[in-house]
Amino acid sequence: MALVCPQCQHVVVRTDRDLVNMGKVADVVFNDTALAHGDGGVFQGRSFLVHGRVVMQHPAGGTWEEYYAIFDGTGPSWIEEAMGRWYVLQQVEATPPAIEGLAPGVSVDLGPYGTFVVDEVSQGTFASAEGELPFSAAPGTVRRFADLSAADGSRASIQQVEGSSAVDVFVGVETTFDALGVHRRSGERAEHKIAIGEIKCPSCGAPLPARKDPKAERFVCKYCGALADVATHTVIAQQDVSRLTPAIPLGSQGALDATPWVVIGYVTRATNIEEETFTWEEYLLYNADRGYAWLICDEGIWRLGFALAGGEVDAARFPESVKHHDTRYGFRNSGHASVTHVLGEFYWQVTLGETVLAHDFEAGSTVISREASGSEVNWTLARTIPSALIDSAFGVNVGAVHASTPLDPTPDGASESFFSGSRIAPYLLLALAFFFVVKVGKACQSAGPGQSVAQDCDDDGNCSPSGRGAGGAGGSGGFGGK
Repeated sequence: MALVCPQCQHVVVRTDRDLVNMGKVADVVFNDTALAHGDGGVFQGRSFLVHGRVVMQHPAGGTWEEYYAIFDGTGPSWIEEAMGRWYVLQQVEATPPAIEGLAPGVSVDLGPYGTFVVDEVSQGTFASAEGELPFSAAPGTVRRFADLSAADGSRASIQQVEGSSAVDVFVGVETTFDALGVHRRSGERAEHKIAIGEIKCPSCGAPLPARKDPKAERFVCKYCGALADVATHTVIAQQDVSRLTPAIPLGSQGALDATPWVVIGYVTRATNIEEETFTWEEYLLYNADRGYAWLICDEGIWRLGFALAGGEVDAARFPESVKHHDTRYGFRNSGHASVTHVLGEFYWQVTLGETVLAHDFEAGSTVISREASGSEVNWTLARTIPSALIDSAFGVNVGAVHASTPLDPTPDGASESFFSGSRIAPYLLLALAFFFVVKVGKACQSAGPGQSVAQDCDDDGNCSPSGRGAGGAGGSGGFGGK
């Protein structure tokens, strides 16, 4: 129905009478793992060819990409990439509820396709495109959506273009880029030769390390503490970070969970419980193939956390307890968690003081966290990790470094990278996405004997709350990172 001209980037739509120019889209920028018009592969035994690509902009910052692909035997489908996570979805015939009546956590019955849980309700703006597309939409067109997940790993999306009465339903699975089996890289891939000079802090003029994450929304100068917007290169907020040094230097690279990670961001967060303030630290990790993870320092205990889809968590007895697979997690604590300091780069438009409502649940040394903010709910599962493993992976001694160690306030041009790895926003996250609620108040180290915070729950959900301060983990932005 539509074609993006590769020479002038105008969207041309075929009607029953003639061709209509819908307007010009922005250039599409490619990253290392992105698909492109003309790429092909084999997924679950079916070969496919990518015919077009759409870049969508989330209202909270950040973008996600949708690839229009034709699969042998099943016809048109969409391959989506957001926050390093990949999905394959196909349009189906189903009668969905109205999007305006949906909210995060609500169950949706899609008939023969199963029951899903709403992870996010938001909207996206058609920002850019290439190749052939099965719909007509002018650049800037807004599309409302609800992203859902199911306990068996299935994903679904309910979508409605602004001004249209038609509601489309897509059902599919989450996968990985490797599983797409891409064996053909199109010769039509556009080349973008970009001359990049020295990047300087818009506040103090200090030289900043080059970004590794092509989707970073925010960066922070380690010398003056300026929180700046990547796109506009303007200062959003000023913070005092003169006495803030992460135990793991930003830019550090190491392998955890059999995956190489680069530390690209660091935040401190706080919550008030019964007139007492608890603070903790979170490190944002990035891998081009796996997306994001978090290292959290909580009361001297380190945890490594990954996002869970809402459909993977049985929240029928929330907030007393939740269940994941065959394990029930008892209520640990809850509270409003706010960002107090930021360093590095982040994939969402992080701001000082941004707050989420967090609930933590635990079983043994594992914590599941639920974070609610606006139109999205994020879940994260975080498991205890020995500090010795962190030391070995990143070449540090986390037990010997305290977060209040002074920084050298003078830019010296050294090769140290405070955010040499990054990505932009959604949101969150979108979504916030990967935000963890865990308290710390001292230098972090591994849990020793007698430090277990476990509480047992039976299958009936009978648990013994510990009454401790806020803690836990967070989530990635909703399905699709939208």
